Amino acid sequence: MRAGLIAGSVAAVAAVLLSLPLHSPSDTLFNSAAVAVTAIAAGVAVAVLWRRLSGAHHLRHFAATVIALFAATAVALIVGEAQLERMLEFGLPLAALIFAVTGVLTPLLDRAALPTR
Repeated sequence: MRAGLIAGSVAAVAAVLLSLPLHSPSDTLFNSAAVAVTAIAAGVAVAVLWRRLSGAHHLRHFAATVIALFAATAVALIVGEAQLERMLEFGLPLAALIFAVTGVLTPLLDRAALPTR
């Protein structure tokens, strides 16, 4: 779980910086805080997924599932485009960044020996 939180936090910083030049569909709903919380939540979700999957093709199933989650997010953004203008152009780069960072960092950090108190 700690690896997912760290990966989500790294993704949150990068996503917030990426979101600054993008035009948000709604400044009250899609601000920097919402982007950061979403990235950290994605990190936790990816960590749970990483822990749940096991077996011989663990990494392959994990990667396929993260890609499927990104595709589902892209579909949700396309549907959201009907309700809010610029939803796709704002959300798609952020989702790509968040899923890429959390999908790569979570397995790497889980295998690394992280210091504890």
